[in-house]
Amino acid sequence: MKDTRLIRHSRFILFFGAAFFLLSACAILGSGPTGGDKDVTPPKVLGQNPANGTRNFNQKEIVISFDEYFQLDNPQSEIIMTPNPGGTPKYNIRGKDMEVDLKDVKLDSNTTYTINFGESIKDYNEGNVLDTFQYVFSTGNYLDSLKLQGAASDALTNAAPDKAIAILYKPGQDSAIYKAKPLYYAKVDKDGHFCFRNLPK
Repeated sequence: MKDTRLIRHSRFILFFGAAFFLLSACAILGSGPTGGDKDVTPPKVLGQNPANGTRNFNQKEIVISFDEYFQLDNPQSEIIMTPNPGGTPKYNIRGKDMEVDLKDVKLDSNTTYTINFGESIKDYNEGNVLDTFQYVFSTGNYLDSLKLQGAASDALTNAAPDKAIAILYKPGQDSAIYKAKPLYYAKVDKDGHFCFRNLPK
């Protein structure tokens, strides 16, 4: 009789132990993945066709490939092409590629052009910005490399202006600011600094 009770008791402990193990395993499986660390990395450029820095450029399209899906945020104001070309480039997204359409753009000969993407390129999920990315090419056989940098401030408060743009015209065009578009643009950063790059002599 005592042995029978012991056997029944042992079976109950064994059953309870097995049930506890199964429930614990289910609880562990049911907890699911945590998702890992938050993505703080902006899109990375994998390739450019034609290559960045191309000379004797004569293409009607530029393709820039990234390592992840991305979005273009406010390209009309963020993306600046200098010197100001005839016509307006179009910026299209195809999967992980950006296509810069230059079919309606008139490029001058022997001129170095810079496309500054500002803060327009962001990854699709977290909005991480690929900052200060530029694509430079020349329709001549060399790249202009001069630069002009400075700082801007509000004349009344001496503070850095908010979202300002510095502009350049050719010398001797005093009234050009009222009549024509500038040749070169440079965004003024939050500290008031700006820099024009790839300028001709």
